[in-house]
Amino acid sequence: MLLLATLAAAMRLAPLRMSARLAPLRMSELPLADKWAVQKLKDGVRLASKDLHFRTEDESIEVPRSLDSPGIGLALEEVGSDGTVGLVLVDSVVDGGNAASTQAFLPGDALISVQDSAGTVEVALEGATYDATVEALGSLDPALGSLIFTVRRLVRQPVVSVRLQFPGEEGRADEQLEMLPGQPLRQTILSRGIKLNDPLALRFDSGGPGDCGGEGCCCTCAVQVVAGLDALNEQKSQERQMLKKHADWRLGCRAAISPSLDADSELVIRASPRNWNSRELLADVDECEVVEGGPV
Repeated sequence: MLLLATLAAAMRLAPLRMSARLAPLRMSELPLADKWAVQKLKDGVRLASKDLHFRTEDESIEVPRSLDSPGIGLALEEVGSDGTVGLVLVDSVVDGGNAASTQAFLPGDALISVQDSAGTVEVALEGATYDATVEALGSLDPALGSLIFTVRRLVRQPVVSVRLQFPGEEGRADEQLEMLPGQPLRQTILSRGIKLNDPLALRFDSGGPGDCGGEGCCCTCAVQVVAGLDALNEQKSQERQMLKKHADWRLGCRAAISPSLDADSELVIRASPRNWNSRELLADVDECEVVEGGPV
């Protein structure tokens, strides 16, 4: 618990085989255990998320420890191993133990490293097997005092449900997709094989037709945001100037899901907004606002 050698055999699972390329391991029923991947790098091993819906987050936790109270108080479980590289996660925190006093460890946390508070000893634990982890932690002299653990945990990312609508005369059904914080609008839509650009829209830089290829120099990928504008990143000055007359328009090549989004959201957008015959748009919609002096 960290449980020293007497309990090691009781807690250890039978090693699971991994391919030579260290593909993601099969996991136990620990929280989010099946979302972890073990990546083999040139300079070692890295624990990462294999699911785009989750990101990793590292946290430092200081566990008090002394000669009178030498235990750590973590129950660990090995959920995958090839005998050399493994994935060891926190299964539980022992009630009344030193780790419990921090109120910071969570089931499913991966141990990355540990060092004493003075920084004299540091032990790497990332990708270590259960036996190696227990041996390393058990070898730390209680006289070192408090231990500072770096743990990595999986954090669920907010999901934005996107509905892309098309002008009625095109006879196209709405497209539905999911996007995550930081994902670019135009690139994500195109990657799904969905055509976004309006071939008849005029360019901002030259006034003629043509797609600039995502350089922010034309208005062919402009969309109207019907709902969920707050789910997108803030406009920069050039895009704001180009769409000055249309507060609810965004350039697909400059719009992205806000990286600071903290909750699930919905986004409804209309492709080719100038072709929509609706009360929301004026009958004589201009293209982009061209201001003398050019983009800022």
